[in-house]
Amino acid sequence: MPSYPPPGSSASNPGAFPPPSATQWDQPGTQPYASWGLRVGGALIDGVIFVVVAIVLGLIFHSTHTLQFRMMAARGHRGREFSGLSLLISSLAFLSYATILIGGPGGATVGMRAVGLRAVNDRGGGPLGYPKALGRAIVGQIPGLLTLLIAILGLIVTLLDVLWPLWDSKRQTLHDKVVGTVVIRTRP
Repeated sequence: MPSYPPPGSSASNPGAFPPPSATQWDQPGTQPYASWGLRVGGALIDGVIFVVVAIVLGLIFHSTHTLQFRMMAARGHRGREFSGLSLLISSLAFLSYATILIGGPGGATVGMRAVGLRAVNDRGGGPLGYPKALGRAIVGQIPGLLTLLIAILGLIVTLLDVLWPLWDSKRQTLHDKVVGTVVIRTRP
């Protein structure tokens, strides 16, 4: 079993990794890459910030009918309404937040700073600048936008599938048509 020197001692342990030198942190390409856990931690902190922003904007724009959406509820119950305008403004605010903070000299959002991270150019390790930071933020938003679009498309297709028998001569749903089935009555 290897023995380790007591904390604070200057004795070295053969085979142990030395701590990075002060100059190593200043040399491009020598900084350790951020771990997945730290990146997730920073993103969660930024996410909490923007959930609060989205809630505040949702409350502000709740009575606005611009881009208003209604969630369906059970029969007899009122559906939940929310403002698409607040989501749009929240998204634009996040793009601005990420672009300004990551594109600036600090290279990090509040969440990234909290966990000790910053974004730098892959080549040279310098600051990103605002155009590259904006591109990074936009590409980072694409998965969320795709998820939202897929959910909306899925809802539309599901509604069409369920409603299709209302005007179809054989009362088939879309999934019946795709596989060539019909549903028949078994009792008069």
